[in-house]
Amino acid sequence: MSNLTARPTLRYYADRLRTTLAEPELVGESDLLTFLSDGYKRLCERSGCLLGTTTVTLTSGVAEADLPEDHYRTRLVALGGVRLDELSLRNSLASYGAGVPLAYYQYAGKIGFAPTPNTSTNHVTLLYSASPPPVQGYDDDLDPRLPPEYRYGIVHWVRWRITQIDGGAQGISRANYERALFEDCVGKIRRQLGTVASVTPGRMRSVVEAGRALR
Repeated sequence: MSNLTARPTLRYYADRLRTTLAEPELVGESDLLTFLSDGYKRLCERSGCLLGTTTVTLTSGVAEADLPEDHYRTRLVALGGVRLDELSLRNSLASYGAGVPLAYYQYAGKIGFAPTPNTSTNHVTLLYSASPPPVQGYDDDLDPRLPPEYRYGIVHWVRWRITQIDGGAQGISRANYERALFEDCVGKIRRQLGTVASVTPGRMRSVVEAGRALR
């Protein structure tokens, strides 16, 4: 991975790619932007670095609510300072009656609660990793939550995908090498932010405290 200072937009990475691709003339401007945008999206999603929180106001008799539009993966759900368990979609089909929710489930942009809420005074705190908005141009700002020192993973993603398309034994070997460098960036961001399996204890406490404050 490069130790060069990261720039805030994709233009810097596009310039770097043009000087290192074997046949840069074969990759058009729009195609290169698409590759870069996809690499940016994948790096953010895979690393879980775009952490955000939101609150869901429960409605009596209503089991489900919409997830945030930028939701990619749920990290933690808490109600009144208590962490809720996650149900599989299959188990969510069982009848749990009405009461204070003890668990949640997810599907197709929805989050549901079991038992079904029997009051409209509670709030659920949701900690989640987000997907970045689509990149429209080379000069769009990148999300500052993506650590600058690991943004070069975007370049490794693009090299991996382009080299993979070329094929051949040498191309496959090179593609695997670039993929390994991309995965290394993902792993380093996860370790730095504590998003390998769930969340850091400090982040957990902040969400639980936020839930208690809403009671």
